[in-house]
Amino acid sequence: MRLLPDPPLLVITDRLQAAPRSLEWVVAAALEGGARWISVREKDLDPADRLDLLRRLQPLAEAAGALLAVHDDWEAVGRLGLGGLHLPADGDAAAARERYPDRLIGQSWHGDSRIDAVTSQGNPAKKFMKLWRSVFQYHWV
Repeated sequence: MRLLPDPPLLVITDRLQAAPRSLEWVVAAALEGGARWISVREKDLDPADRLDLLRRLQPLAEAAGALLAVHDDWEAVGRLGLGGLHLPADGDAAAARERYPDRLIGQSWHGDSRIDAVTSQGNPAKKFMKLWRSVFQYHWV
């Protein structure tokens, strides 16, 4: 079983909040500070622009030995060989695991009923999940 990046500090991008700095600058600073896990969550970009952004961030992540993931862009994962894919709550995690068996697959889980279903199985993160009510669940397959 593979482990999460070390340290398991997840940096989720938002280029609008990064302004006036570029997202490349912010990601480079996070990596320099020790982050080893970057997830690009730029859902408002069209796929070609998001792919271009990922191509600019990929060498930064690779140079730092960091995992680069993307939110809900299955094609970008395959085209660029990214290390992870984050799915929305209604995403098909089984299909993602089948298509990308060696990648980190994450999924947003929102609401008490979804969290209760997971935590009833003895998940040690139960208290954290209950506190925040919305989590990102990551697992290696």
